[in-house]
Amino acid sequence: MTGTSIEDSAGDGRRKRILEWLNRKTPTDPRATLTDALWIRNALVEEFAQRLEPAVNRIMESISLDSYESKRSAAKAITVLMRGYGLCFRCPKTHEPTVLIGGIRDNSRGRFQFMNHRSSGRNRQVRTFSAVRLPALELIPEPSGVLANALEAILDPPNHGRSR
Repeated sequence: MTGTSIEDSAGDGRRKRILEWLNRKTPTDPRATLTDALWIRNALVEEFAQRLEPAVNRIMESISLDSYESKRSAAKAITVLMRGYGLCFRCPKTHEPTVLIGGIRDNSRGRFQFMNHRSSGRNRQVRTFSAVRLPALELIPEPSGVLANALEAILDPPNHGRSR
């Protein structure tokens, strides 16, 4: 890699902005601090994804995953670990954010399944992709919509009939 790809340039700019933010004095405007902090959190999680993805794939390739139980326990462990970093997996088929689970279906060896948690609809847990062999995992930040909504509620709370 030559360091000239768009992704590298975006990563360099992101890292530069993170360092600038960390080196600044704490802004006196709490709104700016909270807004910037959400951006910094998301930028750091994107950096985690880029740096951890190759290691996660190498580790998963090195594990014996020839039974349902081994698939189930490996999927659970890697999902818990990645969620701790604010990451999830991009579904190879739908490209949606998913968690990885081990499932069983007509095959005692088990399967890897990517499951999406949809926010609406009757069936909120949707298995979007399934395979006996684990495909290469692509790490992405977990959707931060909840954080963005909370930030918006704090910065611009509903009036509920009260005047300011």
